[in-house]
Amino acid sequence: VNPNPTANAFSNATIAQGQGVTLTASGGGTYSWSNGANGSSITATPYVTTIYCVTVADANNCIDTACVTVNVEPLDCSATGELYLPNAFSPNGYGENDILQIYYGNILCIKTLHLVIYDRWGEKVFDTVDPAFAWDGKYVDGTHSSKSKRLVTDVLAYYIEATLIDGKVIVKKGNVSLIK
Repeated sequence: VNPNPTANAFSNATIAQGQGVTLTASGGGTYSWSNGANGSSITATPYVTTIYCVTVADANNCIDTACVTVNVEPLDCSATGELYLPNAFSPNGYGENDILQIYYGNILCIKTLHLVIYDRWGEKVFDTVDPAFAWDGKYVDGTHSSKSKRLVTDVLAYYIEATLIDGKVIVKKGNVSLIK
C-alpha cells in the first residue's frame, strides 16, 4: 500500500483590488487548480475574495486537495482626482516629456480604457486599451506591424473613454501636440 499524497497550498493572502498574488502548492506530481490552471505555482488576480483549491495527484493517481483564500480589499477611489492627458509631449530622447501617458490618482481604479489618437488627416496613429500605456510617438502601420516610424511635429486629436471600477464613465477628447 502506497501512502496518499498530501496536498499543501500556501497560504491565504490579502491583496488590493486589481493586484495579483502567486499561489504555490506542494505534495504531488501534478497540480490542478479550481480556476483551471495547472502547475505548482499560479498567479491569481481576483476582483473579489476567492477561494482557490488545488488537487494534487501522485504517480498512482491518488489525489488530495487543499484550499487557500485570496482576500481582496476594495480600492478607495474617492480621492483619485481627474483623469488627465497632457496637451503636449516631446519624444526627442532628451529625457523630458519623452512619452505620452495618462495621469490619474490610482491607475488601478480604471477598470477599462480605450484611447485612440489620430493625425490631422484622420489616420489612426495610436490605439490602446492599457491604462498604463506609455506612447513614444511612433506610428506602427497596422498592415506592416514590424515597420514603425517616428512622427514629426504635429497636432494630434485624441479620444479617451474610461470606465472606473465604481462604474463611472469618463469620456474626453481634445488635441495633443507632438513637438520635436
